[in-house]
Amino acid sequence: MFRSTRRRPRTRLQRRAATLVLSAVLMVVLLGMVAFGIDCGYLVLVKTQLQNSADAAALAAGFHLGDDATAIAKAQEYGNLHSAAGRKIQIASSDVECGIWDAEKRIFTPTADGCNAIRVTARCSEQTGGEAQLFFGQFL
Repeated sequence: MFRSTRRRPRTRLQRRAATLVLSAVLMVVLLGMVAFGIDCGYLVLVKTQLQNSADAAALAAGFHLGDDATAIAKAQEYGNLHSAAGRKIQIASSDVECGIWDAEKRIFTPTADGCNAIRVTARCSEQTGGEAQLFFGQFL
């Protein structure tokens, strides 16, 4: 007359199948997070390499502040010695700016004459040989 309210225990096969599905889903999520971490680390590496190139170019150009043409040439020479994302960096003359640095306001103002600072921009773009390619970002 009355049915038993007690549930039957799951069999070993049912528990194993549930664990297998959960493991497969979690493996996909875990691999996605690892891929994201690798790509983010690679972008930080490329950014650091570009910063090193720009710093070396600015230091080399800083020794020739009185002569703008020589400063730009030295910035290009020393900046182009570096590589980022596996490619040589190409610093164009438009990426080197002479200007005035205001130490109180921390502002750089480009000027045509009478400069006391150099600003160098290192790029990883289509004009300089291509952007940095991600390892796993293309698939996700």
